[in-house]
Amino acid sequence: MSINKLVYQRMFRNLSEGQLHSVLTAGNIFSVDRGEVLIQEGQRHRHLYFILDGEVDVFTKDDAADEASHKLLTTLGPGDSVGEYGFVDGRPASASVQAADVTELFALTLPVFAKLLESDSDLERVIYKNLLSILVDRLRTTNVIIDFLRDKEEDDESGDLH
Repeated sequence: MSINKLVYQRMFRNLSEGQLHSVLTAGNIFSVDRGEVLIQEGQRHRHLYFILDGEVDVFTKDDAADEASHKLLTTLGPGDSVGEYGFVDGRPASASVQAADVTELFALTLPVFAKLLESDSDLERVIYKNLLSILVDRLRTTNVIIDFLRDKEEDDESGDLH
């Protein structure tokens, strides 16, 4: 694969061609079939995944229901990544990630990615800036959803029908 597919990854925006080549050679590209689990909620994972083609579902277990039931949080596609929280804090996954379709991924192991960033301070600066932007976007989206649900709950309690 050429670096062209990496250019469209949010995490790799504003990297030089040389930096993109370094990232590309540090990871690997593979495909997964629909239904394959990449990350399991509650378990530690060792990879950061970048979606090149296809889609993945991000979900959590539904504690109120049986073991097989889950709550879909979002579906992610080309340009998106998963596994960032584990990269940042090293804690077990807060959600599961499963291929919603045949999906092509670029994967970096967390230790290899950390060493790559340590070896190039300019690369590290750009990646962390991009990572911060990605995580802030997710937080903003979550805040909008929380506000919507809070308003809906208040409307339901007051008896208003919309």
